[in-house]
Amino acid sequence: MAGRLHCLAACAAAALALCAARAEADPFAIGVNFVGRANYSFSTMDPSEVAGLVPQAFWNNALGGVSSLSALVDDAGAATLVDVAWRANVDYLAVTNLPGDYRLMRGRLAPLGTDPITVTVSGLGAAAPGPYDVLVYFDADNNAGCVTTFRIGTDVRTGTDLAGVDFSGTFVEDTGAGGNVVRFRGLTLDTFTLEAWGAAGTPVTVNALQVYHAPEPATLLVTGAGAALLMLTRRRRARDDAPAPRSASRRAQKRTTLPKTSCPL
Repeated sequence: MAGRLHCLAACAAAALALCAARAEADPFAIGVNFVGRANYSFSTMDPSEVAGLVPQAFWNNALGGVSSLSALVDDAGAATLVDVAWRANVDYLAVTNLPGDYRLMRGRLAPLGTDPITVTVSGLGAAAPGPYDVLVYFDADNNAGCVTTFRIGTDVRTGTDLAGVDFSGTFVEDTGAGGNVVRFRGLTLDTFTLEAWGAAGTPVTVNALQVYHAPEPATLLVTGAGAALLMLTRRRRARDDAPAPRSASRRAQKRTTLPKTSCPL
């Protein structure tokens, strides 16, 4: 009984280790940095710069107001089948130009006339390893505060850019009290279009966009349980197939062999 409990404990520990390794290996992110008005923002990022609420390197620099990029790279620098196209005006945010988070927020998209900002991302079905989140980064110069409505399909989020509060190096997910990031959770679409709009005259903005996937806890649990069962089965099979110890074989032979005798026939 003690041996079986020891075996189960060892298998459970191995399963947890496998889950941890899977969690490290599976996260996946693609980031798009909207450079905006490039001659003012100077916000083109180097591949080594790490930025974002979900920190990542290899941000794809998106220049211009009506344009597109193909074969975006992921957070490991590997090319994917994901493309992005956007239609907007360009602007910039006058914050400190430092590598990483600050530079990510300096460039921004703005509405083109009375049309909303639109950003379409395609090819995610072949790239994302499962349901993914979309993080939209927003901040603009404002003195009175502004509210932007963000929509993907029928899913709507509201982002409040607080009055007189410009980006200071910290990302805050807006859950109703203001911030600079909104998140759409659990998308599975191969292609989605983000729309952003607000009241006339307010500085509606999209500074960056990030697609992020992390392994679901349920998936990790199933994987770990399967690994534990597989290890337990292999351990039992190895025990059953192992030859008997040599000393035990000799004892068995002594018990089954008749003793020799010197008595005459």
